[in-house]
Amino acid sequence: MNETNSPATLQAIEDALADSLEDTAKRIGMSGNYGDKNYSDPRICDIAAHFLWTRWPERYIFDLAGTSRVRERQRIECLNTWRIGAAPASTRAFAAARAKGRRPGDAD
Repeated sequence: MNETNSPATLQAIEDALADSLEDTAKRIGMSGNYGDKNYSDPRICDIAAHFLWTRWPERYIFDLAGTSRVRERQRIECLNTWRIGAAPASTRAFAAARAKGRRPGDAD
């Protein structure tokens, strides 16, 4: 990936992808894969979230091959992360704590 994009360009890319997280229209009949992630009938927001995760994996969590329920939850999490501008470390800490059934900051 070309890393010569200016901060303003990167912000514009992130903003455009985040804006697409609101588009829940399905692409019926479309299927394929990105790397090791297979998809079928993806929503526009699924593809946007996948590219947010691909470009900023420390900030966004998304599994294009996940179930529709998982993708919907992760889409909302991506949208909320973008809206609040969550620091990457806090996003990861939150995800790790939630995976253990805890809230961030709970003792291990």
